[in-house]
Parts: sequence; C-alpha cells; structure tokens
Amino acid sequence: MTGLLRCPSCGAGMVLGRATNKNKDGSKRVLEYYVCGAWKNKGTAACNSNGIRTNYADEYVLSKISHFTNNDMLIKDVVDRINAVNKDVSSPLQEYNQIKKSIDAASNKKDKVLSLFEDGVLSKSELVDRLAKINEEKQNLENRLSPIERQLNQSNKAEISFKMVKEVMTNFEKVYKESITTEQRKHLLQLIINKITIKDRKKIDTIQIQLNNNVVSRFTLKGEEKSSDDDFSSPFLVCFEI
Repeated sequence: MTGLLRCPSCGAGMVLGRATNKNKDGSKRVLEYYVCGAWKNKGTAACNSNGIRTNYADEYVLSKISHFTNNDMLIKDVVDRINAVNKDVSSPLQEYNQIKKSIDAASNKKDKVLSLFEDGVLSKSELVDRLAKINEEKQNLENRLSPIERQLNQSNKAEISFKMVKEVMTNFEKVYKESITTEQRKHLLQLIINKITIKDRKKIDTIQIQLNNNVVSRFTLKGEEKSSDDDFSSPFLVCFEI
C-alpha cells in the first residue's frame, strides 16, 4: 500500500515504518505501520507520523475490493453514475467558456498595463508588480481549465459497461490471490488503485479505483476471446470510490 495511502494531514504518500515493542515476558516484537513519508524523511518539522497498522490497512482494502467485486448492485451503481457524469457536459462546458473569457480578459489587462508603462503613466516597479499579479491570475485560471478540458474530452468516449467493470475486478481479484510474492501483489494494487485516504483517527476513509487502457488490457481477455464489448482504443481514465 506504500505510495497509495495518503497522509490525512499533508497528503504525502505513506511509507513503511517499524516500531519495536516489549512484551510482558521481556521479549520484543516488531510492529509495522504505514507512516507519513514527509514525516519519515524530514521529521516533525514537516508533519506527524499518522501511523496506521499495516495488517489493518491491507486487510481492510482487500476486503472492500472483494465486497465491491462480488456485489453487482454496487458495480451497477458506479457504472450508472460514471456514464451519467460523462453524458452531462452542459455544466463543465459553461464553466469552460467562462474561464476562457476570464483568460482573454487577463491578456487584455496585460496589454493595457504595458501601454500605460509605454505612455509613462506607470513606473517600472509598478509595471512589474501589476504584471506579476496578472500572470498569477492567468496561471490560476489555466490550472482550473486543464481538468475541465480532460472531462470534456472524456465525455466523447465509449460508455463504461457493467460487464467490463465486473470482468476487470473479478480477474484482478483472481490474479491477486494467485500471486506469490509481495512485489507482485504490490504491483497489482498500484495498477488498479489510484489513491487511498485516511481519516484523522487512523482509519481508512476512501479507496479510489482507477480504470484505464492498461488496466482493462491487463484484466480482460484478449483477441478474439475478449469478452468485453467496450472499445477503449483511445486513451481513457476513469476513477471511482468504493
């Protein structure tokens, strides 16, 4: 789960940590935790440990994945919600157009400020200050625009089907159980999980599953035997929580 779990305080990836406890009989036992990566690298100046026991986290995540995989109603609900969002582009399209207008307005402001400087109305220091503010405003708008553009592009993709999601999740669970090494299992989890968030009380909050071309190709049948009818020849990415 290292790298997938996110620190509830700073959002950094959680890494493996160990603590040694002494038993009543004097013997020692080593306990494993997932701890904040920023805390482990930089100490309390960066964050707190926010440790969560590895055995609890591993068992909880696998249990949630298994429960989702074997519950057709949950899968259908997720598929319906994803397809409904992809079809409804009216709201993001309006926001996209508004942000584009704001970016154009910021560019016009920049031209006006330069004109004022050339006319001697603004000093060089005033010019630098105003341009810095306009550039920051424009950058913030462009940062907001990027995810909306991705959403609008995604709306033109093929619908996600119940059959595909069920097949991917079922085959993932099968392959995971058949995996022998820790590294194999870690790789499989990193393929299908985007991120895991933790509550302040050191409990798992959300598990975000990701479906993309690589995941679908890895966990569905290939060639003529391919059982899924979904066409994902173009790049795509879908994330949902379980």
